[in-house]
Amino acid sequence: MPRRGNVYGCLAGVCVALLLVSGSMVGMAMMTSGQTFSDLVDENAVNWKVKDVSLDPNPMNPNTLYPVYYWDYRFPASSDAGGIEFEFNDVSSEWFTVYLDNVWEGSLSLGATVKVVFEIRSDSYDEPMFLARLPDKWTQVCLHFQTTGGSYAPSDLWFSESHAVLTSYIDGTESIALNEDITLEAVLVMEDWFPHSGTYEPSVFEAALADIHEIGLSFGRAGSVTSGVALTQGEATFVLKSFELSPVEIP
Repeated sequence: MPRRGNVYGCLAGVCVALLLVSGSMVGMAMMTSGQTFSDLVDENAVNWKVKDVSLDPNPMNPNTLYPVYYWDYRFPASSDAGGIEFEFNDVSSEWFTVYLDNVWEGSLSLGATVKVVFEIRSDSYDEPMFLARLPDKWTQVCLHFQTTGGSYAPSDLWFSESHAVLTSYIDGTESIALNEDITLEAVLVMEDWFPHSGTYEPSVFEAALADIHEIGLSFGRAGSVTSGVALTQGEATFVLKSFELSPVEIP
């Protein structure tokens, strides 16, 4: 179910990558110049993109056991509140937001810190409620980075244990943390992160830190951080206010 005239996700990804090559060089320059602090919202805003996935599998995929779904990329806008923002999809559209990523080429040291401040802004009288592509205990957002901008292996994708719940279904349906600053922070040590592959190997984690191609946030559910989320009620906007990369603290 493609939208806005996009071709299949793989081709769209190539187009986006080409458009952002010049921007991603900014990220490389920041690291190679010896800069010790970086806010990717303030200094590298042009490189952010939102990745949505459809409920409908691509009928041209020959492998019926492992469906390939349509992907669509869009760009966040500047926010009046500072930073960047994008609107969440409604579930009726059958599109779910999975990533907000920065095409950032560089390396980070073991023990460095990622700190993010964002807001879920309610844009309607009805309280926003989020649902993932499969039902679960809650929907959530967590930190994310990957080692390749193209085809990837499961060991290329890493996610933070630290997360913020968007909507909880444990004791009824409850939307939480609306219209206020939310902070997610994680130290870049393997204990604070887990791979998509489920295999924890220190050497693989350190190799991933040395060759980052995208870094940002992922949206999903308790059992799948890449399930994607959309709204079953109300309207809401994700406002990313800062995405800070800080060096290892020296005592």
